[in-house]
Amino acid sequence: MTTLEEVLDIQTKHNILMAPAENPRVDFKVMAAAATNSTLNINLQNNTKSSNVWAYITGLNVNQNNRVWLLRSDGVTGYMPESPSRDQTPLPADCAISLGGPGSSRTVTIPHIIGGRIWFVPDSKLTFLLNIGGNGPALVEPSAAAPNDPNYFLHWGFAELTFNSWECFANVTYVDFVGSQPVSLALTAENNQTQLVPGLPAGGLDGICRELVNQNNKDRAGWDRLIVKGRQGENLRAVHPTKMMDIQPGLFNGYWRPYVDAVWQKYSNQDLNLNTQVQWGQVKGRVQNSSLVFGNIASIPKPSDKDIFACAGGAFTEWDGPNRQQLGNIIARLSAAFNRSTLLINTNQPDGEKLENYYKDPITNHYCRVVHAAHPDGRGYTFAYDDVAPNDASNVAGTVVSGQPKLLTVSFGNVARVQGFKEKVKLREISRTGGRASQLVGFGRRVRRGLEMESRGEEMSEVAVAFGEKTEEYTDEEENLGTRPVYIVERDAVDLENGMLRKLEAETSWGQRAVSPRLQEQQMLEKILPESVREKIDAILEKMAESPAYNKYARPVLETLGRLLVAILSLSFKTLVSRAVMVLLLVGCSFFLGFFGHGAAGTGAASLMGVEVEKADAPVAVLHAQVQGKEEAVLMVEQTEEKKGEDASVKVKVDEVN
Repeated sequence: MTTLEEVLDIQTKHNILMAPAENPRVDFKVMAAAATNSTLNINLQNNTKSSNVWAYITGLNVNQNNRVWLLRSDGVTGYMPESPSRDQTPLPADCAISLGGPGSSRTVTIPHIIGGRIWFVPDSKLTFLLNIGGNGPALVEPSAAAPNDPNYFLHWGFAELTFNSWECFANVTYVDFVGSQPVSLALTAENNQTQLVPGLPAGGLDGICRELVNQNNKDRAGWDRLIVKGRQGENLRAVHPTKMMDIQPGLFNGYWRPYVDAVWQKYSNQDLNLNTQVQWGQVKGRVQNSSLVFGNIASIPKPSDKDIFACAGGAFTEWDGPNRQQLGNIIARLSAAFNRSTLLINTNQPDGEKLENYYKDPITNHYCRVVHAAHPDGRGYTFAYDDVAPNDASNVAGTVVSGQPKLLTVSFGNVARVQGFKEKVKLREISRTGGRASQLVGFGRRVRRGLEMESRGEEMSEVAVAFGEKTEEYTDEEENLGTRPVYIVERDAVDLENGMLRKLEAETSWGQRAVSPRLQEQQMLEKILPESVREKIDAILEKMAESPAYNKYARPVLETLGRLLVAILSLSFKTLVSRAVMVLLLVGCSFFLGFFGHGAAGTGAASLMGVEVEKADAPVAVLHAQVQGKEEAVLMVEQTEEKKGEDASVKVKVDEVN
């Protein structure tokens, strides 16, 4: 029996896509205002110099029991192959989508799919094969590192995609390899706001290969062996260490050992503070008996070279058990810190992490370092948990996401062309705590995303109790899944991943949607201000952002004002009136209190609202008090002109607090 998690793991490791034998089961829902459309338009662009570029789109069809699915060459019709009579059977249908010459584009339409990939290849077509599978056919996809693969010498590349009933999520991935032709993404939402991931510049692979050779000249670790050459000696691709270690036994053998030993030595004498960034909060780890122990949650032995590069397996295996989800979050952050080599300089993970400190140790994942450095914006998915980031920072993973997607643009060869798009400082960014205006990567935390929200219902109920309330019963007639409890849950606080494929969020969770507080603020600002006003404010902010003092001084003030404006305008009319009346009453009480409690020479006393004010050395002009419980408190009071500049206090006894 294979779960969705397992089949996506097989796709990642072995380039074979198949339907799971066990379909997802979900026992709670994350709600939002609306769901995605049943289909999504994708604009495929040929920005290469080739006159013949073909595209392919593959995935698992969510509405057809997660069966293997491909888009036919017409760009509209789906194709779900039957099981072949033998392995290595050529794909019988034509699924090569012709894009035309340089600068041309073509718009296609897809249904809800998970495990999706959008493939491109110039001057030739890709070969997809079918194997006999346990639950339908297994699609054999191109391999970047296997010399016997029929696609090995072709200049192909792909982007990853999930489009389900609650969002579209896509990323420019380098977890397998960096290709000779860059891929760029742009996602436009229904409100016409666009997120852009420029991707690698044209010719960027050559620079990456040069840096890998330079690094190998420094440490002789084998970084140059990641480079794959074409038949003419050109740079064809740079393959991820994890993939190449499978092909070249002994590669990077012992590479991480000195660093791991130093980490184990450091945390034998002090705690590693790790923020799971979800319901478990902070956990502490310390080396005991040669293992990094996190209480009764996990005991992690020293990871091997392959464990670190792959962020999985061996020491980083997510064992089944009651603590599996918590263990998975620990492994995500621990493996990210290993790949970035920050464990020796930062005992609080991932809190306190800074981009400028990534990959500074001589022993680090130089593949990731070089690939990030080759991008003008530094964004790209280079290892399995590259989206781990501090709570107050944007991740560097190169993702686009929207709960209301309108158009996904995928470009092959250069930056995606989007009509009318200009990336700049936006008003909506002011309402977000943290993050940079140049990194419009959408809402919500993108780490540890869900591949087993179908797991035990009791665990899901615990999450709901911790972060939300049961509000109603939900009946899904279309999918015939029966009546289920509905919970309103903040996704920033919920672990949404258990699986091996980190970049495909909540793929098993039917109908899940969420709106984070930051997105709510953004949506509120867009509702209350006309588009013309927003555009003028955006133009002003764009000019202000050019000043070095903007981020240091003006931006925090504008963010605070933006949140205050949203908070005020989010209140109903009735609530606003009640708040105004309360303020007036407080002001009135404060004014009239000055006429009571005065004796001769300031020795009088008064008892108001259950609070007894004993003798004071000075007249009381205004009493500001906030008393909790029935404790005695000493409160500072403002002076009248008679005692201006002197300190005075009164003792307040609480008879009763209502």
